[in-house]
Amino acid sequence: MKQGCILLATDLSANAALAARWARNCAVLTGRQVILAHIIELSVPNWLRDAYDALDDEEKKAELEGKVHEWYKTHTHTDADGVLLAGGEPVQALNELVEESGASLLVLARSGKNALTRLLVGSTAQMMAVNPPCSVAVVHPDHTDIDESTKLAVATDLTITAEEALADAAKLAALVGAQLDIVHATTLFAPTVNARDLPEQFSPTELTAKANQQMEKVLGAHADELTNVTYKSHVIEASPVEGLTTFAEDNHSDMVFVGNAAQYSLLTNVFGRVSVKLLQTLPSTIVIVPPPKDESSEEEE
Repeated sequence: MKQGCILLATDLSANAALAARWARNCAVLTGRQVILAHIIELSVPNWLRDAYDALDDEEKKAELEGKVHEWYKTHTHTDADGVLLAGGEPVQALNELVEESGASLLVLARSGKNALTRLLVGSTAQMMAVNPPCSVAVVHPDHTDIDESTKLAVATDLTITAEEALADAAKLAALVGAQLDIVHATTLFAPTVNARDLPEQFSPTELTAKANQQMEKVLGAHADELTNVTYKSHVIEASPVEGLTTFAEDNHSDMVFVGNAAQYSLLTNVFGRVSVKLLQTLPSTIVIVPPPKDESSEEEE
């Protein structure tokens, strides 16, 4: 996994405490620092109790930083490497803090809201998954440990989109000695089409064979990273969300890495992005890994 600090977003809740445990475990394994991010959201209650004073008043700022740090120490029995405070809308604030801290991993707690509410209202985790500024881990409360017994999986669409996710998953699997499942889930042909009416090259058997061949190419491209990893590859005939969710449920996956495509449009990202939908369905901690940044396009900007 890429180096750079781990930025743990916390609202000091019970769910965030479980995410803190996950972040601490990850930090110990990868030798990274943990920086705490606490956002004072824009709201009437915060305004009425003068919560924003902590952003300008040095005494109150130090007091809040101490409270956040003590919260982390209580739940992880260790010190954080720093505390960052910000005010405003959480998604914008977290994006700015990721850039300020140079974080390569942002850790968030899974929302306590039910799936329907998350779909209609959205959550910070869901919005961060739309266009992640770095890798984003959304921690499931039942899957906070990271060791050799952790069941790791990575979703791949067999394209460059998932290259970084596969590389990160393989590195973590090698680091802790855990087995890695590499999963490609796709609807190979429309179920309304009679297979006998398809050209031979588009038959289910041929498409499955091609998918397996492409999987072998992907594994070959990551041979070095997989050298010390015990892994299994799986090609599943199902939609990505349904296939990955069912696989994670059946195999009791603790952590699933998912590659995230570049942003195209708000509508596509909110309603069509696999990583966003998986946040609502996966019974596991999910790590959303963006593709490599195009350095040439950054220079042009």
